[in-house]
Amino acid sequence: MPDLTGNTALVLGGTRGIGRAVGAALAAAGAHTVVTGRDSAAADQAAAAIRAEGGKAEGVAVNIRDVEGTRQTISAVAEDHGGLHARRQRGDQPLFRAA
Repeated sequence: MPDLTGNTALVLGGTRGIGRAVGAALAAAGAHTVVTGRDSAAADQAAAAIRAEGGKAEGVAVNIRDVEGTRQTISAVAEDHGGLHARRQRGDQPLFRAA
């Protein structure tokens, strides 16, 4: 993976499984990684595990089935971190569905 130092990555559904592994890999490559999950404690725990390995991370609670809440989270992360350079979401969950 390339050096991602100075970049911000958002991992939607990053509290377990593949999402958690992706978040850890992005952080190991230098990205400030924001992991999300429906449960704030799980998101915080995933971020704490990344930080324990020396990465930069924070957890945010958001349900990706809540389209407006997800959009707000994406915008807030981009604004808080001077941009959003990478985004990963669960493959079985379209981020924005047609009404």
